[in-house]
Amino acid sequence: MDVFAIAVKPQIAFDEAYGAAGVAAFEATLSYARARGLVRITDAKRGDGGDTAEAYADGHLGEVPFWGTEDGQSLKKIASPIRSDALTVQPWIAEACFKPFLRAIKEHGTGVFVVDKTSFKPNSRIEQTRTESGRTNWETLAELVQELGVGTEGQYGYRNFGVVMGATYPSDAPTMRHILPNSWFLIPGYGAQGGGADDAVAGINEDGLGGVVNSARAVIYAYLKGKFQ
Repeated sequence: MDVFAIAVKPQIAFDEAYGAAGVAAFEATLSYARARGLVRITDAKRGDGGDTAEAYADGHLGEVPFWGTEDGQSLKKIASPIRSDALTVQPWIAEACFKPFLRAIKEHGTGVFVVDKTSFKPNSRIEQTRTESGRTNWETLAELVQELGVGTEGQYGYRNFGVVMGATYPSDAPTMRHILPNSWFLIPGYGAQGGGADDAVAGINEDGLGGVVNSARAVIYAYLKGKFQ
């Protein structure tokens, strides 16, 4: 059986730890992935409001001003050197945070995965806390993503404003899919964190679409093992 990867998900924290050299390596990773035809999902979990959120959205998903004149005026906008195809975003500032990213999605055809139902164990108490409606916080957040994601549909009807849905909680995946019937899920937790193949696809639609399953630590050194040598 042939094995194919459609995307890569670099975790920017491991590059930022090395300062300018690390950011240069991150930029080179994105360039290499693009040359190989891979979708690039930056795992940065950005989250802020106002101008800072605008800068995150432009830097990771869009275009940035380029100054090239003696009077200091912006000459034009160029694609950000760390631009990727999608980005993970923290949710707790909500609309004030999401607005710039939604703009970038619509302007550039890029995507966002809102950190919602994570793969970590034990279960997040914040995610599991119930609101006055009786719904958990992660369900309430999913409903907000569904509301705000109108207009981000791509060619095949799936929205580019999706969520993180951990493979380690497969019993919650159908509920997430019910709330978000045509949104993309980023599905971490497969492999090293204990999620299995059946767990990872628990929230996939009947058409076989709707999710990007991520395996990181379980495969990162595969080229040193067995048939990959």
